[in-house]
Formats: sequence, C-alpha cells, structure tokens
Amino acid sequence: MHQLIIAIQAQGEYLLKNDYLPFWNIYHAQLAVGYYNKFSNNTVVENYYGGEIGNIGTSKTVGDLIGNYAIGFTQINYGKIGLKAHGEVGGGLKIGYQYGEFSDVNYYADQKQKYGYKETLYYHGLVLEPTIFYRFGWEHFRIGLQLSGCYAPSFVKYKLLYNPITGGISFTYRF
Repeated sequence: MHQLIIAIQAQGEYLLKNDYLPFWNIYHAQLAVGYYNKFSNNTVVENYYGGEIGNIGTSKTVGDLIGNYAIGFTQINYGKIGLKAHGEVGGGLKIGYQYGEFSDVNYYADQKQKYGYKETLYYHGLVLEPTIFYRFGWEHFRIGLQLSGCYAPSFVKYKLLYNPITGGISFTYRF
C-alpha cells in the first residue's frame, strides 16, 4: 500500500552588495510543485516540477559579467523515512534547462578588444544537480543537511561560473 501526497517546495537566497559582490544584490528564488509516494516499507519517492530565477554578477581583472537567468526543471528524490528522531535520508537528481541574458564588459572579450567593450550574451545550457540529504526533527518540522553537486554544460561557447559542490541547511514544515 502507498500514499500519494501533493507537495510545494520553495527556496531562496539574497546576498547584499559587499566587497566581494560589488555589482548589485545577488538573488535566486525557486518554486516547485509535485507529489510524493509514501510506501509501507518507509521509503518515499518524490517528483517535483518547477522553475528558478536569479542573477549572476562576477568579475575578473579586466571585466565583468552581469545578468539574469531562468531555469525550468524536474527533480526526483528517493529516500528512507521513519528513522530515529523522525529522521529521513536520501538522494535526488535535479535536471533542468537554463536560459540567461548577460552583459559582458570585457569578461570574455579577446584581450585585443579596447577597454569598455560591451556585448550582450545569450546563454543556453543544462543543469544537472545530484544531492544527498539527511533530515531530522519533529513530527511536522525537520532540519535538513544536504550536499549537492552541479554540472552545467553549455550549448553556447561561453560558460557560466558555478560551484561544483555546495552544502546547505534546510528547514521543512509539513502540515
């Protein structure tokens, strides 16, 4: 016997301007809707469909790359629930398509270009993010620890900077 449950997943980040991020406030926001199947052997399969929007600002000695992006994705997770302290452990994979529009101010420009060269770059690529996680807590509220990878192959000649491995803490409330 299994139980199908509808779920909403939301996530966001907002970083203020500082010495390391001098361009503008950096953000991303993600929203997904999906479902999960809870089986009698305490395993769960989750499937989400969603989108993410955000911006990127990066710099190197000779130039800047600044712009906005959007990602459409699907995410599937598999895990084990019912462990001690309402624990849950599992892994997942997020697969998406990313589109972005960026201002290149001498960032990718050939060194022969004059200072002040500016071009609009249109980015298209995939996003592949495997994740492992552990959640613990109470009946309705959980604290989660996760480790994620990111691989973002580009369909154009330019590549975006991304962190290949990230970690995080999450807070989950289930009604």
